[in-house]
Amino acid sequence: MEAKIQKQIIDFFSFFEEFHTASRTCLRDCQKCAVSINKLIYRCKNIRDAEVAGTPLDDFEGLQNKLCATLHNLIEKEIQELRHNLSVIDDLFDKLCNKHKVFRQSCEELDFTEQTSLIKGSPLQPPLEQLLEFADDSLTFGSEICAQIETSLTLILHSALKIKYKHIMDLLDSILNSMQKPPSASEAQKNAAKKQKEALEKKKKEEKHMLHRFRKRVEDKISDFIKDGSKPYLQFEPMDQTYRAIIRDVSEIAGVQVFSFGQDGIDRYSVVYTKERGPSEDELTVRRAGGTWDDDKAIKMAQERVDREKLAALESEEEKNRKRKRGKEELSGTFYKQKYAHLIGQEAAIDAAHKTNVNKNYGEVPSENKKDQRSIEQTMADIRAKKMKKAEAVLANEVQE
Repeated sequence: MEAKIQKQIIDFFSFFEEFHTASRTCLRDCQKCAVSINKLIYRCKNIRDAEVAGTPLDDFEGLQNKLCATLHNLIEKEIQELRHNLSVIDDLFDKLCNKHKVFRQSCEELDFTEQTSLIKGSPLQPPLEQLLEFADDSLTFGSEICAQIETSLTLILHSALKIKYKHIMDLLDSILNSMQKPPSASEAQKNAAKKQKEALEKKKKEEKHMLHRFRKRVEDKISDFIKDGSKPYLQFEPMDQTYRAIIRDVSEIAGVQVFSFGQDGIDRYSVVYTKERGPSEDELTVRRAGGTWDDDKAIKMAQERVDREKLAALESEEEKNRKRKRGKEELSGTFYKQKYAHLIGQEAAIDAAHKTNVNKNYGEVPSENKKDQRSIEQTMADIRAKKMKKAEAVLANEVQE
């Protein structure tokens, strides 16, 4: 949810910057249009006041009216362009209102008591409360800008021929200068923000005091549990992670064990045990499966364990009886000797030891006849003679060719 709201914040203020730029551009166009219309009005007035009787221009019938009509068409084009710009600004403002509405609805689903980076702010981003206030101010500022542009267009449409150029320019300059920065919050808005901040701080103090009282109660319960010594465990009601963290912290200080069971956010609870009497495997299995643990459950689980042990002992005894029927060798651990007698023989250890004798014959020829009786010098001489004979044979072949 926080990632979604962070994206909406970036989207809203990025779009507001686009709206702000488009509004300034539209007001500049209004200013330019006022200058152009004023010049056209001045020219039209000069044409109508001009005396053409007795001049060559008197021969052109209706010349002054035609020239004024042409100037009126130019004025109409300027006004049509302003109307188009105003419609663009209105569309942008409608989109800005929709983004503000979505942003506000998403923030209503948040719990402002949580100390997250989005709610309390960071060095790079103000707290969420300030961002909401600025978003509201930005929307108010946008509506005022749209109204000012509409006023400027109405002024140009209905009063262009009556209001002096200086009055139009002064009005547009004042509007344009007001867009240098968004309007500051009013006194009522500041008081409301201050009250909201005080209420938030008061709520935080109440929560802190409530957590302190809860910690005190947990310390008393764990202390009584340790002193009593008759109870196998101390179980708490399902609660949020903040309260379970307090229980764990107090338990570690007191030197006892603490386990949490159940699904987080739904029914997760904490159970405290002493160091000497921790939970059994059966209890952990039942609690982790979502079941409840009591004396009846403990007796039942213990009986089931005894039954399983008896069954396992019975099966083991039956297996031994089956082996006994096969022979004593199987029970003594020497059954493998009979199984692999064709590979390792029946004798083993000292009984199987015997002196090894050298094989005198390999095939039909005695081993003694296969030994080389020559000396090293004789062997080297034979090798050289063999090489010389081979070289002479090669030379004889080359001569024949």
